[in-house]
Amino acid sequence: MPKAFNWKSMVGNQYGKWVVLEVCNERNSNGKVELLCQCTCEQKTVKKVSGTLVKRGSSNSCGCYQRQRAKEGKTKHGMSYHPLHTTWMNMKQRCTNKNKRDYQWYGGSHISVCD
Repeated sequence: MPKAFNWKSMVGNQYGKWVVLEVCNERNSNGKVELLCQCTCEQKTVKKVSGTLVKRGSSNSCGCYQRQRAKEGKTKHGMSYHPLHTTWMNMKQRCTNKNKRDYQWYGGSHISVCD
């Protein structure tokens, strides 16, 4: 029979952005050991997390890491909400999209947008 894992050995260690504060006495609804963890982000969120998820790296943070990655994926230049962004996008469409009404006067006349 395999030896039981010593969950207390995780206390004080950091896994992803979680720092394990203590091992909880009760188990979760699935019968798994829960750890009280604190996230190292700005909110310093303290939460009970399944010990198995922390141990295997499936739970890395309070959700701040996922929000950060989503924001980075959507942002290339940070100017999407600037008033000139729509003007720039329309200019590109007139020069490249043959289905646009004004294409014939721009892209159709060999007008292009420089790099």
